[in-house]
Amino acid sequence: MGFQCTRGQLGLIACSTLTYWVGLADLLMATSAWPYMRDVYHGIQQIGMGLGAVAIFLPIIGFWGTLVKKNNLIKFHFYSALTGATMMLTYATYCLIYRGEVGDYVNDHFQEMLTHMPTSDPKVCDCTIATTSASQIQSCKDDISWKVKQILIGLAVMNIITSMFLYVGVVLSMRLLKWPRLTTPVLEGGALTTMLVAAVVIFFGVYTGIGGGWQGAGTLRGDMWGLFMAAATSFVIIVNGICGIIGSRLRRVGIMRCVQVVQIVCICLLLASAIVCLIQGIAIDDKCKDNFESGFGSLRSDQSASFCDTDDLYGVTTNCNSGMSTYYSCNTDSSDCTPLAAYESYCLSTAACCSKLLGQAPQPSLWFCGVCCIYMTVFLVVGFLAAGSKVKEIRAEENMMSSTTEVNKAAKGQQKAAKGQQTVGVKADVKVSSKDDGGSAASGSLTFGGDDGKKSRKKNAHRT
Repeated sequence: MGFQCTRGQLGLIACSTLTYWVGLADLLMATSAWPYMRDVYHGIQQIGMGLGAVAIFLPIIGFWGTLVKKNNLIKFHFYSALTGATMMLTYATYCLIYRGEVGDYVNDHFQEMLTHMPTSDPKVCDCTIATTSASQIQSCKDDISWKVKQILIGLAVMNIITSMFLYVGVVLSMRLLKWPRLTTPVLEGGALTTMLVAAVVIFFGVYTGIGGGWQGAGTLRGDMWGLFMAAATSFVIIVNGICGIIGSRLRRVGIMRCVQVVQIVCICLLLASAIVCLIQGIAIDDKCKDNFESGFGSLRSDQSASFCDTDDLYGVTTNCNSGMSTYYSCNTDSSDCTPLAAYESYCLSTAACCSKLLGQAPQPSLWFCGVCCIYMTVFLVVGFLAAGSKVKEIRAEENMMSSTTEVNKAAKGQQKAAKGQQTVGVKADVKVSSKDDGGSAASGSLTFGGDDGKKSRKKNAHRT
């Protein structure tokens, strides 16, 4: 008998094969970014290489599970592919958001980036540490920024493509296992995936909101409260996800209904958090400029003495923040300062320094949390549908069990009735009268049944 596969199985095998090669290309793309961004830029290339390795491993699980027709392996592929694809989509969003911050990042870490540029690349090979003229420095910055932007957009596109292939694998797994079998995996696996994204949002929201990795949170905290709103909603999602898994395991309809109600509330809160974070991410730039030199709190005074120094010249430290009158020329209300002509290559203007400050954490975190809230909204909608199917499944089982119980009770009642009819021991009173030839009469009572019946018959016979 030959090996036979359904169309769904062949589709998952083909998808797993394609995903393997796409994941390999993703891994190679992340590896090629190492010479340009090693030890800098928030570990983007290391995360990319890790996700590329995951994208290679997951299709093997799906391929093998389909080949040997093991539902447990296919379920594991469903769980892991759903989580991995979500992580890649989140990572791609991270790359696209930070792509807009490349120019500021290169300005802030020019010498560090310069030492990591491969000399074999013709686009950046003319950049050297000995570059001193303003035009050469700016040209070199533009070349490095262009190259890093290309790398980031390449990483984002490859991860989006890989995640799409993984999502196709998830859908094919659903077709193989059927929706009733996948109600629990979708509910519990989706809850775990959403909880993972929620944990990331909590980390970025709280860490950035309290001033982690940057100075000036006390001044701008009122202009980025969307981070705390997103973090609080994410915490509720984690608690609700745990309750959903418990309710699914214990098969409690009441818990599942409560989970659905909380999911509806969280969907509304997530949409509101996404809107607030994205709006504040755009508006915080003007808020920073208004409070950088003066206002509610001077953000410049919260920074180190060398924070607004350029990184154009190797080994040169000016400490521009230590002498405003020496290095800057400000307008009448001191709301905007620009470096004097002699220090244009050494100090950043108010706008540039403010952009550097926001690019460290606040602005990217607002955008990132806003996009992640949109992702979690989609997951919660799917989880809501899965929870509804789970409730129907549990109620169907309860109805079947109650029907079976009623049938068993009826059967037991019939058995008891039948046994009652077969029980020996029926008592009857019979009067007998007879007239002898002598006119004498004898009357007696006969009782049939058990020992009492025997005694009665003996007694009547004795009387007779």
